[in-house]
Amino acid sequence: MNDLDTLERSYGPMLRGALHDIAAAAPHLEPDAQVVSPAGRQVESSRRPRRLIAMTAAVTIAAGGAVAVTTLRLSSPPPDAAGEAAVAAWTFAPDAPIPRRAEAAFAWTGTSAVVWSCDSYTPGGNIGTQHGDGARYDVASRTWRVIAAAPIAPRASPQTVWTGTEVIVWGGADAQGMPLADGAAYNPADDSWRVLADAPDGTAAIGAGVVWTGSELVVWGGQDAAGGSAYTPATDSWRTLPAAPIGPRLVANAVWTGAEVIVWADGDGAAYEPSTDMWRALSPSPLSPAQPSGVWTGSEVLFLGGAWDAAGFAQGAFYDPAADSWRTIQPGPWHPGLDFGWTGTTAVAIAKGTLVEYDAQVDTWAVSDAPAAALATGAWDDGVYSFLTATDDDSFRIGFFRPAVV
Repeated sequence: MNDLDTLERSYGPMLRGALHDIAAAAPHLEPDAQVVSPAGRQVESSRRPRRLIAMTAAVTIAAGGAVAVTTLRLSSPPPDAAGEAAVAAWTFAPDAPIPRRAEAAFAWTGTSAVVWSCDSYTPGGNIGTQHGDGARYDVASRTWRVIAAAPIAPRASPQTVWTGTEVIVWGGADAQGMPLADGAAYNPADDSWRVLADAPDGTAAIGAGVVWTGSELVVWGGQDAAGGSAYTPATDSWRTLPAAPIGPRLVANAVWTGAEVIVWADGDGAAYEPSTDMWRALSPSPLSPAQPSGVWTGSEVLFLGGAWDAAGFAQGAFYDPAADSWRTIQPGPWHPGLDFGWTGTTAVAIAKGTLVEYDAQVDTWAVSDAPAAALATGAWDDGVYSFLTATDDDSFRIGFFRPAVV
């Protein structure tokens, strides 16, 4: 047996598994991206045809059988949804040029990630001085750049949305925890900021449910708020929403369905339709009063994280806006740091080094370790979750996670 035969027997399955993992992550890989893959994992999928991708990669086999792929070049387009590998994949960008932080304003534009402001962060979780700087990571060039100074004060936990042309940052809290009822918009095309017009009195800066409808930023509920408002970037103007059929609440959850803003918390909810400027009350919910996370599936809102049961699991339920009806799911693991995204069949969340997945097809939960912990609410786009994660040298970087397709 020659040396090549020995290598094939020892490492062939491992390397083939690693390359299939790369194919799953291909849309968000760049030169020198680091891909972490379990060694020797079989990735055959009997349910979907497989499209081959021509690629070259430098592969290093580390102690313990871990596979690290350090360079990648695609010579044909990445697979579509019908040809993706049935393996989850993680990739990570280089370290950012600004200090580590937690609860920052974070937005994914489709080609870059924008990070701004927030509290300083230490491995022990201590909160310190607020940062007023920011940076943008470009996937195509795999480079960071420090962005222009913002015209508003530093803050923690602002609401952040991407409009398609601007990153809107609204609200948040100052270093003493007091609400900051102002905002600004950042344009990555020319690295510029503009201050938002003043919002109507009573528009919440902390704890509000916030969504982008495609033309307006809708803000409802939250601390010190009795109602809601909507901001239109095209005219730099706000309008006050009509009174909702439910009372104010300290923390609100909002989900955009494409036609309505669904808000729910503390045991009841309502739907607001911007086209008619009207509200309707939701039918009674099977969930106990709580502040769950909500995600739109394309036909229903999946609320996860109702009241905990004796075993420490949280409630969940689907809400169908067309039928104004609810259906419950199996209780599962949840905590306030989980920010769920929808893959088409599965709700996925990452927080504190833990990956949580709910499979709607079979009504089951799975929990596993994640190679990184999210430092702020991330963003789901085209089946990939982008998020901030800490490094070992007081910096941070962007992580990308593509769930398995099965």
